[in-house]
Amino acid sequence: MAVAESEARRAGVSAEPTRSRPCRALKNSYDGLTFFAPNDNAFTKLKTGTLNGLTDQQKIQLLLYHVLPRYYSVTTFQTASNPLPTEASGPGGMYSVNVTTTTTSHLVNMSTGVVDVPISSTLSAKFPLAVYSVDDVLLPEQLFGTSHKGKASAPAPAGQA
Repeated sequence: MAVAESEARRAGVSAEPTRSRPCRALKNSYDGLTFFAPNDNAFTKLKTGTLNGLTDQQKIQLLLYHVLPRYYSVTTFQTASNPLPTEASGPGGMYSVNVTTTTTSHLVNMSTGVVDVPISSTLSAKFPLAVYSVDDVLLPEQLFGTSHKGKASAPAPAGQA
C-alpha cells in the first residue's frame, strides 16, 4: 500500500478521503472489510504510464477497487457467491470481482475481467479486517476494458469508463 500512497501523492491525489472512507466503513460495520494490497513488484508489472493516464477520480476508484465491504477469510472465500462487490463504483454502478478457490490447497484467485490475480499471502486476517498481499494490481474492467491477460493497457478516457 505504501507504493499506492506514494503514487497517489506523486499524481497530486490526496489519499485522505480514500483512507477515511474505509476507516469509517470499518468502524460502522458489522461485516468488516477485506483489503488486497499489491506488493511493490505488482506496480512494476503495469505498462508504463498506466497510473499517470488515470484521472484523479479513476485513481480513487482503482484504490477502492482493492477493498471488499466485508471480512473474508480464506475459508469464507470458498463459500462466497460471485460477483463480490468492491468499494469502487462509477457511472455503471458498483465494481465487482469474481473469486475462485481450490478446497484442497486453499488457493484464492481474484478475476477482474482484465487480470487474474492469486492471493500471494495473508498479511492479517483477524475480524473485522483481512489484508491479503497480491502480486498484481487489480484492474477493474470498467477502467481498463476487457481481458488483456498481461500488461494493462491505458485506461479509457474520462467519461468513457
